[in-house]
Amino acid sequence: MIDVKKIVGTIEKLLAEDTPQSITYAALECRLAIEKICYDRLRIAHDYISPHDLRRYRPGDVVKTLLAEVDGNTASNLTISISRQPSDTYKIPIDQISDTEWVQIGAQAGFDPKKLGNYWQSLSNLALHVRLPKSKDDGIPEYGDAARIRKHVTEVLDELKRIAIGTLLTTGIGEEVSFECECARANRRRSGLLRNGQIVSCVGVDCNESFDVSIENNEFYFVRRVIRFPCQCGEQLAIPTRIAENLKRDQFLDVECLKCRERTRLMWRLMRKQPEAQSSAGQAQSGPIDAR
Repeated sequence: MIDVKKIVGTIEKLLAEDTPQSITYAALECRLAIEKICYDRLRIAHDYISPHDLRRYRPGDVVKTLLAEVDGNTASNLTISISRQPSDTYKIPIDQISDTEWVQIGAQAGFDPKKLGNYWQSLSNLALHVRLPKSKDDGIPEYGDAARIRKHVTEVLDELKRIAIGTLLTTGIGEEVSFECECARANRRRSGLLRNGQIVSCVGVDCNESFDVSIENNEFYFVRRVIRFPCQCGEQLAIPTRIAENLKRDQFLDVECLKCRERTRLMWRLMRKQPEAQSSAGQAQSGPIDAR
């Protein structure tokens, strides 16, 4: 868990210097702090999500992905406590146990991902870019408007101070389902956040496997996503779909058959789709893969 209090102290010292340069550096520290706070939530959640499943890198978007796929309480205020005695020693339901019987372990400071995302963007626009000159005679300032930057940094700093009160981070509470990848890694997911048709990737950074999720009668199935094609010897070959999806234009992929040791070369090729009337007469069809 990152030390937000230390970052707050650094920002306050920069503001105390009260120069255009130090205030600009304070804005940079604020922006970096937002990234650290959001990415710290991602770091502890990596057992439940692959970096390949993050669609955007912006801090607010990363947290939104965690909320949707890992833990709905990733950005919530949470307090974790433990009872002084084992639960079976109490003669009343657990929700009726008095507050004095609970010992607080720690608290997670929540935040609004959209709000932090807006701060992250506005800090950059206001302080971390040099203004474009409007004409040949227009000078290029060393820094932005110090008063405006200071006001905005102070606003962000108040939010960072509130988050700094947190003493722990959680990976969520809820039922899990697990499956083993082709690479032998165990993958875990919160069952309550899985949905039919969802695509999940192996948590291994160096693994290219991904899986289609299907749910039937409260049973979860993870089907490996592959592209299959025949070798010249008749053997069926397969490659992970994501490897094919990541091929660039004019890039080749060689796949060796384990049976006959022959290699098949794959590439994406742009093809023109003929109208239905022509294609039925034997004209070329469109296709995603050229194997030769």
